[in-house]
Amino acid sequence: MKRDSRHSTYSPQKAKSFRNAVAHLLRVEFPRFGGPKVISLFLDELTRIVDQFYPQTKHLRAGQLAWVGVAKEDRPARGKDMSQTKTRMAAMPLITEGDIISLEKGTPFRALTRQRMARVLRYADDCGITLSGADLSLLFSASTGTISSNIRLYEKEHHVILPRRGTVHDLGMSVSHKRTICRKRFLEAKEPPQIARETYHTIESVDRYSQAFERVRFCHQRGMNTSEIAFSTQMSISLVKEYLDLAKEIEAIPQDTLSQMA
Repeated sequence: MKRDSRHSTYSPQKAKSFRNAVAHLLRVEFPRFGGPKVISLFLDELTRIVDQFYPQTKHLRAGQLAWVGVAKEDRPARGKDMSQTKTRMAAMPLITEGDIISLEKGTPFRALTRQRMARVLRYADDCGITLSGADLSLLFSASTGTISSNIRLYEKEHHVILPRRGTVHDLGMSVSHKRTICRKRFLEAKEPPQIARETYHTIESVDRYSQAFERVRFCHQRGMNTSEIAFSTQMSISLVKEYLDLAKEIEAIPQDTLSQMA
């Protein structure tokens, strides 16, 4: 068979593609969608999304699981649901060889599970996505309450804040996170940019919590009680108590020590 003949025979087979099938669908069923350039740009983006959400299994390693998370840069807003939120997929390192070695050495299952949760959250953050308690609940086959308890215990044991969605996007954050930020600011004398990096918060959030702490401390120094401070600052009594506990902790540190930390 001659070259030209082969070309005419086999070249059409290249058109039997996902891209051309979608282009045909748009031209026939949605004729007002746009011209060839618009369709081509749409297909470029669609192909990218398909490749992301349906990765080839050869790219996944043993122990990895493809999972969709909320894009870190797409912050929540009033009335904005998940269907209006930008997402992307990443291969979560659910189980690693190190986990197996840890079990061989006798690491308790619960402790290892907490370590795995922390690893998954940090990996997701590195990939530009953030996971919620519901995500972890599905990934680790546990209730959201169990997930929350394990995360809080890990953070307390390691004196860190893990990058889950409530932390990164400032949703329903626990009082302890605000307290951790203030400890870093007023006890460890760290600057807001560094605190923001270490706690997965924005600099604006760090400044806001620091200012809230200073308002509580100022009111306390003026002789106001907890209820009066809560009323004046429009904070909950539990949050005021946390800030007051931290204020007492700072006041108990010798002034020369604080000067060295500043």
